[in-house]
Amino acid sequence: MPRRNALVLLAALLVAAAVVLALRRPPAPASPTAEAPLLVPIAPVGLLDALPAEIRWRPIEGVSRYGVEILDKNRAVIWKGSSRSGSVPFPREVTDRFEAREALYYRIRARGGLFRGDVAVSEPVLFRKSARAPS
Repeated sequence: MPRRNALVLLAALLVAAAVVLALRRPPAPASPTAEAPLLVPIAPVGLLDALPAEIRWRPIEGVSRYGVEILDKNRAVIWKGSSRSGSVPFPREVTDRFEAREALYYRIRARGGLFRGDVAVSEPVLFRKSARAPS
């Protein structure tokens, strides 16, 4: 009888441990259809020989407004703008920093409308004037 009680107790402990482990398991990743849309920056990218005319990205279907930020080398925002298309003219306010060959970044935010926040945000994209480019 004591051996049977020990087996019952052991079985109960194993069931309890399995329940605890099942409850602590991380949730399964979301299905691919539930992922945020991909926001793809196009230009400018990398070392450039001339001042870019615009900042461009691939628009996302159903998104009607985008926020654009230009960041300095420390990733502090130095300029903000918005667009309803897949591009925005390069801001004159940043021209001097570009001409000084400073490392700059830009980031695009696809806006989701009232109370929805950002639908997608691009990674910061590095660009700067090439050392070979004329001053």
